[in-house]
Amino acid sequence: MKDTAEFITQCLPCAVSEDSRPGRQAALEIIHPKRRFEQVALDIQTISPRTNGGNIKIVAMIDVFTRFLRAVPVPDEKATTISRFVVDEWVSIFWPYGAPCSLIEALV
Repeated sequence: MKDTAEFITQCLPCAVSEDSRPGRQAALEIIHPKRRFEQVALDIQTISPRTNGGNIKIVAMIDVFTRFLRAVPVPDEKATTISRFVVDEWVSIFWPYGAPCSLIEALV
């Protein structure tokens, strides 16, 4: 560990690329939905191996208030594929509640 720290301090490209200024980050705001299906989070994950249906992604949506989860395999992460998932697998099933007021996407 000491050797690594020493190497980094003596490495010119490492020293040049390191940003010593403190980063600015907006304060995180905790959002508390007040009713079900008001706020929905969406995430896309790559799976391996490919499914028999040729799918390599999993799209998951979770209602932040109730923690209800819906996950479906999809072939890609194109906007048309994801929007079709949202309409077919979420809005059409929960049509009495309408579309979510806000959609959070995890980009990690």
